[in-house]
Amino acid sequence: MIHDDWVVVKCTLPEDQLENLTAVFTKLRCEGIEEHSDHFKVYFDVRQWNAQKEQNIVHTLQRMVPDFRHSMMEIFTIPHENWNEAWKDHFKPFRITDHIVIYPDWERAQSDDHTTAITIAPKMAFGTGHHETTRLILKFLADLLSPDMRVLDAGTGSGILAIYAAKRGCRQITAFDNDAVAMENAAENVQLNHCADSIRLQTGTLQDIVPPADGYDIITANINRNILMQLAPDWKTYARHGTRLILSGILKDDVRLVMDHYAAQGWQLTERRSENDWAALALQF
Repeated sequence: MIHDDWVVVKCTLPEDQLENLTAVFTKLRCEGIEEHSDHFKVYFDVRQWNAQKEQNIVHTLQRMVPDFRHSMMEIFTIPHENWNEAWKDHFKPFRITDHIVIYPDWERAQSDDHTTAITIAPKMAFGTGHHETTRLILKFLADLLSPDMRVLDAGTGSGILAIYAAKRGCRQITAFDNDAVAMENAAENVQLNHCADSIRLQTGTLQDIVPPADGYDIITANINRNILMQLAPDWKTYARHGTRLILSGILKDDVRLVMDHYAAQGWQLTERRSENDWAALALQF
């Protein structure tokens, strides 16, 4: 599957302005955000772009950015094959924690007994590790994973969470996404990280996954709030007593709504973490 061109919204604003705008662009279904010191670029699938979305962005910037002028925003398109070139300008190896380092596929990954190195080919799938929602789940997993755990990664995107689980010794990992392009990227990243023996990739939805007889030990879901709310009754089919469910993609303002909804399904909150406008929840069944 090949995407058409990408619509790029370039905003000539300081990077500290982006922190308040990321949630807005995510709700508008942006596919990626590229940060620089004096501007940022937001990428949209051309098939999801329309005049109303452009107007929403303009109104948001006018409301949230002091002294915003239309000249601070530029909109243009780039061919799909130029996406990697855009990433190379700013994607350098970086640390999620003291023990997790993310490398782009054009850099040579370096790991040791104390560091887990993950190589990502940054295509249009979500999950390079730059976004707060991905970092929050990785930090939870760093504390919760142990060898031979069974892991389900819902909405896997780039496959980064499943790959980290494999590198931590988990051997029964299922990762799925309903986006065929994301699954192509996940498959590429699984091969780059030599994890194919540990991870089963499947294109589809949660209902397409056949659960193991005694459930998964850990389930991760970095998905938007509305989908998390819809899936709340379904996770129990894939859980057992003691299963940890880690949810991300939740704005801080929506945490109470999500927590109450999951509590009604029998899930108990064990920990909440946040970064900027985003939150992640660890729940136990």
